[in-house]
Amino acid sequence: MTLIKTMVPALIQDAIGQDRLPYWLQRNEIGGIVYSTLFAFFIILPLSTARQMGSLKYMSALGLIGSIVLMIVIIYEFATNSLVVPDISVKLKSAQLLIVSWSNTIETIPFIIFLYMYQALLPQYYKELNRRSISRMDKVVKRASTAMILVYVPMGIFGYLTFADNLGQTLLSEKTSGNILECDYKGSRSIQFARLFVIVAILASTPFCFIPAKDTYFSLIRKNQKSIKTPTDRQNLTISAILVLITYLLSVAIPNIKDAIAITGATVNPFIGFIFPIVFYLKLDPLPMNSRDKIFAVIMLIVMFISCIMSMYVYIFQHL
Repeated sequence: MTLIKTMVPALIQDAIGQDRLPYWLQRNEIGGIVYSTLFAFFIILPLSTARQMGSLKYMSALGLIGSIVLMIVIIYEFATNSLVVPDISVKLKSAQLLIVSWSNTIETIPFIIFLYMYQALLPQYYKELNRRSISRMDKVVKRASTAMILVYVPMGIFGYLTFADNLGQTLLSEKTSGNILECDYKGSRSIQFARLFVIVAILASTPFCFIPAKDTYFSLIRKNQKSIKTPTDRQNLTISAILVLITYLLSVAIPNIKDAIAITGATVNPFIGFIFPIVFYLKLDPLPMNSRDKIFAVIMLIVMFISCIMSMYVYIFQHL
């Protein structure tokens, strides 16, 4: 939703013109709240009432198509847009292949952790497999991870190369918040098309984050209240609305997607994707604590705690 409140008004302004839009629909603070409200309660809330991920399979396919289209457009712009990339060789020479600094490393950690947010969905995927087995789930994870790498790595590489000789005014500018699609592509229609598909991809993927949360909550209820077996439609709608409301309030409070990734990558995602699974593993696995696997798990646990603290400290220090 944080991305929606900046991308949707930018897309509409470029298509219609800022002068033709009322102030409360332009790209500003009020416009962000308006678009977040519409997106959250009129689109995401109805979709989030789904009880199984399988019921959203067509939305998932739509999101995948949107990501592939975005990758193709970014590569196409790098290869053909002479206004943005007048000389490809100059862009390649300007690219810094390796930038090593302490501050950049600490800032990058939350973004890397953010990429593993899909781990919270794995138990739900496993639960909905027709033939559940560890080997089959392993194949699902490997195929999904491979597809993600094949789509997002080229996107990142060519997006960076497009503005490699002017990073300070483009990707590193506060106006773009690190979002490649908010950079100046000189009015490219294909980029406008890509922005639209990104919005569709966000629309398609957001409901998937609510299903595991609801399933966990209802599991806790069933454990504490033996009489409740299957959640009623009213219970499902109520919890969906509460989760959407919480997400909506956070999206309004967080100014841009860069800050959203930095905050969640230093707080929620490390716990869901790494710390809690490691703690469960240490508690449930019968191997002794001095075994190689458990020693490695403890090291990873310590590293993740240190990374969370340092990343959050850097983020707070930069915004003071």
